[in-house]
Amino acid sequence: MKIAVFEVEHWEREVFKELGSEYEVRFSNKPLRASNANLYASAEVLSPFIYSDLSSTVLQQFKHLKLIATRSTGFDHIDIGYCQKRGITVCNVPVYAENAVAEHVFALLLPSLCPTPLEHSEGATFVPYVLFEVSSLSIVSVSITAVRSGYSKGNR
Repeated sequence: MKIAVFEVEHWEREVFKELGSEYEVRFSNKPLRASNANLYASAEVLSPFIYSDLSSTVLQQFKHLKLIATRSTGFDHIDIGYCQKRGITVCNVPVYAENAVAEHVFALLLPSLCPTPLEHSEGATFVPYVLFEVSSLSIVSVSITAVRSGYSKGNR
């Protein structure tokens, strides 16, 4: 089976090398694009990350494609409709980077709770404000909601 892995880091290569000799694995540090798709057109499996273009225009070049296993939670870089029509299975990683998502929620939420200076001159005046009522429980709830949003949309 021929596998093409895109946007691969050096440490990821070792995992793929553990596959048996019945697998022919080709690696590219670059994302899959229309300009380089012809180099991997015989692949039966694609393993991209988020910057690869898996639009129908690119996917049409893969006549033997059976599986796309994206190494990400999101799959908006893949033309799911085209894959369904062609019988190509698409897999993702449903719980990838959940801690990073929660950290980003806090990083974006907490500055809205801080006082903002009205002036940027010497002796600036600070006026506390509340954008919305927030309690500790609300912050935890928002974070959990952000982390679990993939589940609520049926992306398991």
